[in-house]
Amino acid sequence: MDNAPLATMAVTIVTVAVFALTTLSNGSLIILCCYSPLAVLSDPLWQTYRVFTSVWVHANFPHLFLNLLAFVPMAKSLEKSVGTVQFAWLFTVFVLVGAVAHALLAMTLEILVGATVYCSIGMSGVIFALIVCETSVNDVGRRSIFGFFDVSSAWYPVALLCFIQLLMPGASFIG
Repeated sequence: MDNAPLATMAVTIVTVAVFALTTLSNGSLIILCCYSPLAVLSDPLWQTYRVFTSVWVHANFPHLFLNLLAFVPMAKSLEKSVGTVQFAWLFTVFVLVGAVAHALLAMTLEILVGATVYCSIGMSGVIFALIVCETSVNDVGRRSIFGFFDVSSAWYPVALLCFIQLLMPGASFIG
């Protein structure tokens, strides 16, 4: 976190603080804050808050750790390139776009295969979108996947997504 810009630092601190609150609540904060497309669509007046709260909640320490491990270096680089206001705007837009994409994908899966997507948490979708932006803005040729191996910058977002699925097979691919 050395020399982390303001928005990167703020997102990291809020994420860790919410994780501490989630741990203290014995997980009840997860149920209160998770994003359920069905809940939001059925009662948008009272459930839309879930779009924004679900991003900050994480299921367990590995979930939090992997999200922050992917977020912090990328966010520092992107925020330094585009500025704090633009980075904060991108973060917010990707929260909203991610919620819409998640709802559309969840409804499609339910219609096509009868799979119900109940509730999701974490900022993996936002991180993935920000990584795509950062890779476009700061093309460095090759990127490291957590120090295990390097991939072309063009394939970095997909490689990171697949590697995380291997590390945490229970993680929401839809999220």
